[in-house]
Amino acid sequence: MSNNAKSAKLFIFAAPSGAGKSSIIKKIISKDKDNIQLSVSVTTRPPRDGEIHTKDYFFVDEKEFSELKEKNAFIEFAYVHGHQYGTLRNFVNEKLKCGISIILDIDVQGYTQIKDSLQDTISIFIIPPSLEELKNRLIARGLDSKEVIEKRMINAKKELNHAFSFDYLVLNAGLNRDNIFLRMTSDDWNNVINVNLNSSFHLLKHFTKKMVKKRFGRVVFISSVVAHTGNPGQVNYTASKAAISGMVKSLALELSTRNITVNSVAPGFIKSNMTDKLNDDQKNTILERIPMKKLGDSSDIAKAVGFLCSENANYITGQTLHVNGGLALI
Repeated sequence: MSNNAKSAKLFIFAAPSGAGKSSIIKKIISKDKDNIQLSVSVTTRPPRDGEIHTKDYFFVDEKEFSELKEKNAFIEFAYVHGHQYGTLRNFVNEKLKCGISIILDIDVQGYTQIKDSLQDTISIFIIPPSLEELKNRLIARGLDSKEVIEKRMINAKKELNHAFSFDYLVLNAGLNRDNIFLRMTSDDWNNVINVNLNSSFHLLKHFTKKMVKKRFGRVVFISSVVAHTGNPGQVNYTASKAAISGMVKSLALELSTRNITVNSVAPGFIKSNMTDKLNDDQKNTILERIPMKKLGDSSDIAKAVGFLCSENANYITGQTLHVNGGLALI
């Protein structure tokens, strides 16, 4: 086995339909196409417009699917929303042997089948901001009938219960309602605190119980550079992110004896749809504030989170990793 094969990992992504899982996976793969690929699943579902056999899915009929099950060809399979889905064992093993990490985009049913049987897997569950937002996304994408959407919402509530069995928790809640303090309303304050801070409290109450029982867990908060520098017009947002820093330190002290690490990443200005809309003068004003004179990339944040979840960070807890081009130093 080559060194590349030894470093290849199997990543399991699970989420309710509409949570944004596919978009996240596409972004990850686009950054490193040579070393990480999406597993192509087998399904009995009819192809959607634009989907290609062997590229998006292996499209088969019910008889072919049953024959593959009898041959033990799947490492997992599930019946989801009226159709069969499965992951081919040989497909995954061959990619891993070649040193290519594989992402499984699977249903929660599939995850429960393989979570204890495969070694060196990293399991990630994507939680939507709320069930209301999840339903809005399903309606907006226009792929399903009203009846199918209702079925997906029923399943989503069941699937969210499985999220608490995952080992890695990344808390990326972020809402801003900017205004100068004298004009900031109680709703502006409460909405930001509820989303950015209180939601983290409620999620952690569930997740840490499972982590403590398993004596393993990795918790990473996404904070912000403004928690350390302050920012005019963002008293509510700054307060919520600064509170996260206190949570990180206290939780790290409480959970460290259970092999659970708690850290945070503090991004600065990151390239996004929002920064793309800025004019040149606005961009130059921002760049002048950053010691490195450039914006960060979403991959910079992803790599920082990946590091804090990796074996290389086993002895790091209670810390904030600044990924902001030196902006926190000013």
